[in-house]
Amino acid sequence: MVYQYKVPYAKVSAQEAGEELARIECEHGGLTPELVVDASRDESAPLHPVFEWNDRKAAERYRIVQAGSLIRNVTVKIEEAPRMEPVRAFVNVAPVGKRKGVFVSIKSAMDDEETRETVLARALAEFEKVKEKYKDLQELAGIFAEIDRLTMEKGA
Repeated sequence: MVYQYKVPYAKVSAQEAGEELARIECEHGGLTPELVVDASRDESAPLHPVFEWNDRKAAERYRIVQAGSLIRNVTVKIEEAPRMEPVRAFVNVAPVGKRKGVFVSIKSAMDDEETRETVLARALAEFEKVKEKYKDLQELAGIFAEIDRLTMEKGA
């Protein structure tokens, strides 16, 4: 097998990571994040450099992950549209391709034309990733055609 990263990652080569993940899967009959961390604890383990082992730093990073999860998990019911399902209360308004961004309320994002376009562009980019991931599933061809139509319409 030849392994590659979707996004470049310098700490461990993709080949080394892929081989170690395959080894862990083979050894345990499956792969979970917990198994990967456990197998990587020893300093000589191939994936050891991938993880932050300083508990103070790791704890702070985990709290940041928790805060991001909280931000993404809060929804809001739009009073003007009572039949509509709740939507995310805060959306990321970073330009497409930027990993970190600022979250703003969905109302603020939708009220500003430029920000609204950024949110739409991010959504279409995410749909494109899903389309690429599941491109071989013929059952989704109609959905993918609609994504293509929207992307063409928006000129993205």
